[in-house]
Amino acid sequence: MAAFGHYVELETLGLKFDSLVYFAQDYSLNRNLLGRQGWLQFIKFGLDDYASEIYISPNQENF
Repeated sequence: MAAFGHYVELETLGLKFDSLVYFAQDYSLNRNLLGRQGWLQFIKFGLDDYASEIYISPNQENF
């Protein structure tokens, strides 16, 4: 899949950071790609499926 990478500032629950996001070259692909580099590495993410809860906090090791 051909895509173009751009650095953008993202905000998740008040946490702001620069991330590399890839936008698909083909307009018929209705999704863009947000990877582990620049987003997921900056947060701690937890999921409790049974309680239907999501936990997000800053990952202080990478700030």
